[in-house]
Amino acid sequence: MFECKICKREFNCSSGLGRHISRGHHISAKDYYIQHLQKAEESGKCEICGNDAKFKTITLGFSIVCSHKCSGIHSFAKQKADINTYEKKQEAKSKKMKDTWAQRKKDGTVKEIVDKIQITRAKTYEEMTPEERKEKHDYMRDMPAEEKNARIALMRDASVEFWNTDSEEKDKAYKKAVKTKEDKGLITPRDQINESQKYKELVRHLTEKTYRKNKKLLNPLNLPRGMGRGKYHLDHKFSVSMGYINNIPVEIMASVYNLEIIESKENLVKHADCSITKEELLEAYYG
Repeated sequence: MFECKICKREFNCSSGLGRHISRGHHISAKDYYIQHLQKAEESGKCEICGNDAKFKTITLGFSIVCSHKCSGIHSFAKQKADINTYEKKQEAKSKKMKDTWAQRKKDGTVKEIVDKIQITRAKTYEEMTPEERKEKHDYMRDMPAEEKNARIALMRDASVEFWNTDSEEKDKAYKKAVKTKEDKGLITPRDQINESQKYKELVRHLTEKTYRKNKKLLNPLNLPRGMGRGKYHLDHKFSVSMGYINNIPVEIMASVYNLEIIESKENLVKHADCSITKEELLEAYYG
């Protein structure tokens, strides 16, 4: 039986009590629980971030977390406390991820998924300030400044020492990184690159050369390049994809006549569209 603490009326189920306090006493289930049922040791606060925890029901009271995010953090911490359970779950998770990407590779959906992830990430970054991006991805943000700076310096020195030495370990690490990207479909294996991809890679390589030689002409205001709010892209007016389809020489595609600096957001929307025609490009190049 469930008794109303206000009027002492009894009910056969908690839902009946809930309807009664709402309609008869005009208070919410949460307020009723806080006033009459909440225990002294029950804070009603999230154990992870300290915000107000989610209220479940009259019988269950408050959750120990406030959101799906905090629930994941709490679950992860609980797993790590039991090292055997943690290692088994991590192993199972790793295997599942590998199997998933292997299946995607067979289905031919890898490139579509990776492109979607990159576009979504770019748009998200576009709406964030540099400080917000740092806060979101800086896993050392909660460390004391002295410890954080010491760790950054240690990692930087170790990285410089590693990559500046000619060693089998470095070659092995590089090949492993390439192999991992190939297995996940993030890059195409060198022996499988088709003519279209070779064309695009060569255009991008020559484009950067052109930019370095003609930076004052292409970017006289020295606008910052990169992703995010306030950043700019070096754009091909006649897109690289269309350049390949129309058999336009790579030196023309990568020339100053086909390049311009535009806002990163504008370039993401533009994607593979062209801002000039093939005839306009050839006329500008040949004069």
